[in-house]
Amino acid sequence: MPRMNSPTSPLITFIGGGNMASAIVGGLLRQGHAASAIQIVEPWDEQRTRLAQQFPGVALFAAAGIDLKRSDLVVWAVKPQTFKDAALAAGPHLGAALHLSVAAGITSESMANWLGTQRIVRAMPNTPALVGLGMTGLFAREGASAADRALVEAVVKTTGELVWVAAERDLDAVTGSPARARPTCSISSKPCGTPVPAWACRPRPRFNSPSAPSSARPRSRNAPTSRHRCCASGSHPRAAQPTQRSRQWRRRG
Repeated sequence: MPRMNSPTSPLITFIGGGNMASAIVGGLLRQGHAASAIQIVEPWDEQRTRLAQQFPGVALFAAAGIDLKRSDLVVWAVKPQTFKDAALAAGPHLGAALHLSVAAGITSESMANWLGTQRIVRAMPNTPALVGLGMTGLFAREGASAADRALVEAVVKTTGELVWVAAERDLDAVTGSPARARPTCSISSKPCGTPVPAWACRPRPRFNSPSAPSSARPRSRNAPTSRHRCCASGSHPRAAQPTQRSRQWRRRG
């Protein structure tokens, strides 16, 4: 297994610099991986500023370019709805790198088609992985060698435990996720109607929570108990964001 504290740390490129990418980068640095051997492509200026403050020495880019050619491993940590646009924009700059995806719901077949390679490992981490206490399922396509698997293990172990599966469909069983589920937002008494990503729903306190104000608690046992304010109102204030995010990747690419 590659040693993260080696003087010749493999060059790892992250496409997307959100929470999961930050958790993995932090784990790598704690294990001794050189900051100079990590680079992140993040199109949003504010997030790049936060990453620069959090991880001094890590290279940050607003868009994929020639600097990514030397990458040994590319970690895809983008939202599922922007994955295709990001892959098509970055793919030509990634050479023959190994690819590791932590994006939910994107199959390795789709990745292979978009990236033009079989050196792909798909990972499905659960939420505790964000704090290093997770369980991650891993599936490798036929193009991933034993050395590729070892490198992936060294990276993923920074988030907790891991297990390899022989069939991609078995990834859901590792983390307890429903097979091929799409995160959507709904309420118990009335569906939203139009599926939207889970992040488009603004959370509100549980009605039964001691911290919830008395005015927020239902007056009867039959009252709706939605935790999503947008679902109850029938509107999705952030539903247009995936399209905006996709345009951002296309423009920067």
